[in-house]
Amino acid sequence: MNAINSTSELKNKLKYLFYKPGWLPEEMGGYQPPSAVDKSSYQKFNTFSDKHLNYYILIQYVVALGATAFFLFNYAQWSLVYQLLGVTGIGLTVLSAGGLLENKPWSLRLEMSRHILIFIGSMLFSYLYNINTLWIVSTLYILISIFTFPRNQLKTSLHK
Repeated sequence: MNAINSTSELKNKLKYLFYKPGWLPEEMGGYQPPSAVDKSSYQKFNTFSDKHLNYYILIQYVVALGATAFFLFNYAQWSLVYQLLGVTGIGLTVLSAGGLLENKPWSLRLEMSRHILIFIGSMLFSYLYNINTLWIVSTLYILISIFTFPRNQLKTSLHK
């Protein structure tokens, strides 16, 4: 149980949120400084990602940046549903790329699901608004993404 739930006074709850780290009410022992870091056992957060995966993720971030710019310049003309779909697509792209960089086990499934959702969404959007170039561009993007995805990352992720 943490200090915010342990104290009943609103004043102490607010102090716990906004005072420096380690602050506790007097009835819980007062200020608790953080423990010293043992340099001999300290391990820096470090994940290895291969060069091809870094290039793949760079491409995904560039595409997400372009999609974000397109979204921001056009969102006022779209309905709330399309705005939410745009934000969700951009968010999933950034989340998936971050997960791939950190070698998270869920990231490959999210990346595959994201491609399927992009394909379905672009087909639907193209059908509703009769924009054939949209599904052609998104299909090319998905195919390029699939064929440029590092094979060794695929093998590693499937065995997790």
